[in-house]
Amino acid sequence: MCKEVQGALLDLKSEAYAESLYENPRIMAYMARQHDSWYTFARTDHLVEPEDIVFVSGWVKTPANWATAAFRDTSKTREVSLKGQIWQFVGLKLSASTTKEYSGPPMHRQGSKYPKRAGRNSTRDQCVFVKRIKIKKRLGIVRVLIAGAGHDKLPPGNSDPETVAGVVAVEELLDTEDLGNGGALFSEGQGKAIDPLDALLDYILEVSGADCAVARDEDIEAMLGGDYPPVDFSTYLRKSQPPVVVEDSQYGSISIPNLMYRGWVELQHRRITSLDLQKWPYIREEGSGDLVFGQVQLPSTEKPGDHKMSKSAYLEFADSTAGDTHMPCFTLSDDGKLLAASWRTVGSDILVWRTSDGLTLQHLRDPEYTDGVTAVAFSPDGRRLVTGSADETAVIWDIRSGKPIMRLRGHTYSLTDVAFSPDGVRIVTGSADYVVKFWDAATGLPLCTFSLDSPVRKLVFSSDGSRLAVMLEDKIALYDVGAPIVQLGAIHHYNVTDYRSVAFSPTGDRIFICAQGLVGRLYNTDSCKELLRLEEPNRKIAVGTFSPDGSSVASIASENRRFMLIVQDASKGTIRFKERIWAGGTAVAFSPDGTLVAAAGEMNVVVWNMKSGELVADLREMQRVSDIRFLPDGRRILFVGRTDRMGIWNVADTLRIR
Repeated sequence: MCKEVQGALLDLKSEAYAESLYENPRIMAYMARQHDSWYTFARTDHLVEPEDIVFVSGWVKTPANWATAAFRDTSKTREVSLKGQIWQFVGLKLSASTTKEYSGPPMHRQGSKYPKRAGRNSTRDQCVFVKRIKIKKRLGIVRVLIAGAGHDKLPPGNSDPETVAGVVAVEELLDTEDLGNGGALFSEGQGKAIDPLDALLDYILEVSGADCAVARDEDIEAMLGGDYPPVDFSTYLRKSQPPVVVEDSQYGSISIPNLMYRGWVELQHRRITSLDLQKWPYIREEGSGDLVFGQVQLPSTEKPGDHKMSKSAYLEFADSTAGDTHMPCFTLSDDGKLLAASWRTVGSDILVWRTSDGLTLQHLRDPEYTDGVTAVAFSPDGRRLVTGSADETAVIWDIRSGKPIMRLRGHTYSLTDVAFSPDGVRIVTGSADYVVKFWDAATGLPLCTFSLDSPVRKLVFSSDGSRLAVMLEDKIALYDVGAPIVQLGAIHHYNVTDYRSVAFSPTGDRIFICAQGLVGRLYNTDSCKELLRLEEPNRKIAVGTFSPDGSSVASIASENRRFMLIVQDASKGTIRFKERIWAGGTAVAFSPDGTLVAAAGEMNVVVWNMKSGELVADLREMQRVSDIRFLPDGRRILFVGRTDRMGIWNVADTLRIR
């Protein structure tokens, strides 16, 4: 990251897998031990102070064709060009093609090819650090970045400077206003801003009495829940007073377990503020999500292959008036901030919650509804909600006011599903009357109607909004939803019925279909031709989905009466990852960045690291989980029960415990 004439560049010329080291105290202890040796190494060629060293805690896995370049202000000028696809590190996107002039002779480091080792994929044997850990002693402040690379392990724990590989560069806070101008890595603003990590280091030294403080980007993410730090972060810290712990009398740091516990306490004693009431006039504690503690199995950090039991908290949502026998229909807003659900009972209301704290924002009730709500969907901007009912109508709601905007009439039987198009321009409704209708979302006027030969089960748009899949009992009807709307064809096999799930690839050119709890197949969405079969004579596919990059498919399968999570190559079907599920198997989901994959068993939710295949956490003692979804932050998982419960679990809490 560069500011004016100082900084460092990391150029990835091919695909890279981003990974993180979550809140591991051993990393911080490692940094405290190695700091002096790093300084010894750095000062052999560069004018730096002990406080000028930054360790970087996260990494990307990449082939050898990467490069780093570091610059420092001298009399010479050098032109540097950065080209690459879009990547995301520490919340920043590197994109486009950029050329800038920088003064000073650059230092360069290129990736190195290592000998192929048994069991290792040599095409991604590089480990390039891209996330920060800063250290500060009583008389210094950190300003400089060390970018190191090697195999996927930390440098050896000794003081020999020859074993510590890297380049050193002066580091400045990146001006986020420059991210959208095509030069995502460069900031040319003249103003000086306080790095939030520097403010956190000062706070730790101030309250702990330690001679050394260590702080990480993940510390700030844990405190703020992924939001941007306030402008005056120092004042925020002194008001919020995050807990600090001193480890081994060596260094002070933020205590993540205590921070988690404090967050749980705050959820149990949440309060509605005046700002909440200004934005959500009908916000209330009644019907809000409850904090529930469940048993979670974690991998042992001391002995590989062993596990330990711990507790983890999640927010549980229910409608106390709906009884205990109805599975809710539900929807998440695109930004993951709102959750809406109804329990399908006669006269049932629609509840809208805030996912961050579980408070009830709206209690929608339509006096004209004589039957239960059967389907709900948010508009892409999260301002409207469309609901379908057994009374043959759909209603569009303004969420802020809680008032119905318009009613869509035209079906002759109960609605089974509703959906907004990804651009928010259209609404689609499906019904048990064998009909799919398209509506103008602004006026409520009908656009077109398609009659089918069986009741509609589910409506699914591709992420780019170009395709719509309509799931029926015995086929999948595909539509091009351009202008005009055209039916492309239908996917149907004479010996396959009871279609149960459908998922588009990220580009919308392929579709993954599961049927009968037996069949899992991939099709081309233009030609409706079969591309790949995942089922085998001894393998039955229950449900599946695509990875965010479209290169893999994950499915729940049963093999010889054992339920498995299987991740396969989406082109060839080659198995990349396979793990057993404790009991049953009902749903599967990838995190938005593809680093985690989760599966729902009958009584648990299990999460694995997609790259390493290691267990992350197994949340147990659930009540018949039927569906799971990652929220957009990639840290929280929504799970839905077959009876009257839903929950939001922050799996990042378990990563920090580890």
